[in-house]
Amino acid sequence: MKISEYLVQKLIEYEVTDVFGIPGGVVLDFIYALDKSEKINVHLNFHEQAAAYAACGYAQSSGKLGVAYATKGPGVTNMFTAIAEAYYDSLPVLFVTAHAQNKLNSNLRIEEEQEIDHSKLTASITKYTKRVDSISEAIQAINVGCKEAVSGRKGPVLLDFSSKVLKSDIEVISNEFHEDNEKKDALIDACIADIYKNLKIAKRPIILIGDGVRLSQSAKAISKVSIRHHIPILSSRCSQDIVCRCENYFGYIGSHGLRYSNFILSKTDCIISFGNRLAFPITSKSFKPVIENAKIIQMDIDASELERNIPNATGYCVELNPVLTKMSEEESICHTKEWLEICKLLKKELINYDINPGVIALSKVIEQLKENDIIVCDIGNNELLSSRAYAISASGKRMLHSKAFKTVGSAIGKAIGAYYATCKRVMCIVGDQGFQFNIQELQYIRSNCLPIIFIICNNDASEMLKDSEYRQGYHYSLHTTIDSGYSHPSFEKIAIAYGIEYTAIRELRQFSIELLEDKPQIIELFFDESCIIQQSLPKGYPCQMFVPEISRETYDYLNGL
Repeated sequence: MKISEYLVQKLIEYEVTDVFGIPGGVVLDFIYALDKSEKINVHLNFHEQAAAYAACGYAQSSGKLGVAYATKGPGVTNMFTAIAEAYYDSLPVLFVTAHAQNKLNSNLRIEEEQEIDHSKLTASITKYTKRVDSISEAIQAINVGCKEAVSGRKGPVLLDFSSKVLKSDIEVISNEFHEDNEKKDALIDACIADIYKNLKIAKRPIILIGDGVRLSQSAKAISKVSIRHHIPILSSRCSQDIVCRCENYFGYIGSHGLRYSNFILSKTDCIISFGNRLAFPITSKSFKPVIENAKIIQMDIDASELERNIPNATGYCVELNPVLTKMSEEESICHTKEWLEICKLLKKELINYDINPGVIALSKVIEQLKENDIIVCDIGNNELLSSRAYAISASGKRMLHSKAFKTVGSAIGKAIGAYYATCKRVMCIVGDQGFQFNIQELQYIRSNCLPIIFIICNNDASEMLKDSEYRQGYHYSLHTTIDSGYSHPSFEKIAIAYGIEYTAIRELRQFSIELLEDKPQIIELFFDESCIIQQSLPKGYPCQMFVPEISRETYDYLNGL
């Protein structure tokens, strides 16, 4: 058995079904080993970045190990942004690369064409990276790498093999690698005791969740705990699909958050955080009063996330499921039913402030999607529109975002990976700027007839940056509007060139579910200024004050609840 074949065998053990990449001479042995397998499909993309994003989308939509490969040098550097995406969004992705030179002379700028130390390049954005120059290193690197990617706080791994090592024969080796799975029962008990101690005295507690709940497969348990103990749930924006159908869920917080969600946050006296990084600016005027006046109990599997200097916070490095399981089985000690009713009133009073024609149009589309359809969002105004539309629809459908790294242009590749991971239709919502990133993958989508529907939100601008220009005091646009240097091609002609069906919607009310089919499509929505999403919580505002402003009478009424 060759090292390349052993690697493929290991991927099969991890239930990998699809691998993405672009061939190169040094990785041919790996590609041919994949081709011999009847259990793994190999997909030829048209850019390494898109292939890497496809692996990210595969991992993000399924929770399984995603895999992408690339040749040396520029092949690897083209994947760099997607590797960072996987790292910051905790996605289990294995990046397989190779090199020709076993030893690099650090004093030479160029030793051989395309040669670069890939492991050093990616060390800061991977959980584990290994340059493999010998057979003795290969087996351990493969086993450790795959395990690291999917265990604990998940994340990317890069294995950079010598091309000679990939070709090398090995004997069948026992690959038993044991991990200490002993439960930290004492810490879990201490965590629960701390939660209950604070819940007994809290009048307005909330559960705050992040993507750690999804990664730990704790969504059902969170809902059970919320209902049993009568505690409202808030989330980060990109985590709203986790429990959006729970009756006690009240939306997402943040600078672009829903105003009723931020208002609820402003009134809390106890935050029970499950798998949320608590990354909102601690020193900002918006959230500082909340953080200083509320008791915070934070649970995360990554101990480093508990090191933030947050006042009134106690952190526990624990797995979420054991904590939630115990809490869901015990009787409620909370007296917060009245608080839940107040949250319902706040939502009822403020929900209409978070909509515009674009939000309404997209919400109707999302409501009409098939039950198992996947939504993939790119970065920009389109994502903010989609997030609010999703909040209105409360559809429960899976929604993929670029969460922490926020990479424009990631959606097309992710949509490909999401399809292969789920075999479900994908709606990819993207802006007129982001659509031009990795547009070459339309060739792959069309030639393989993937059921991916692109919704292009076209406002003739780089709207998010334009908004930032004005918020920072620049009273004119530069390279963010048609008049100031920004441009885009005719997407209709792009669709014709790739042989993909195209529809233009100039009046948003014209959009109907009948337009959506199970095949590649491009639907271009034309947006005006009424469909722009600006920060609902501008910098320096307290988190119960918003744009557009509510009347003083309404504010006094709501604040008095």
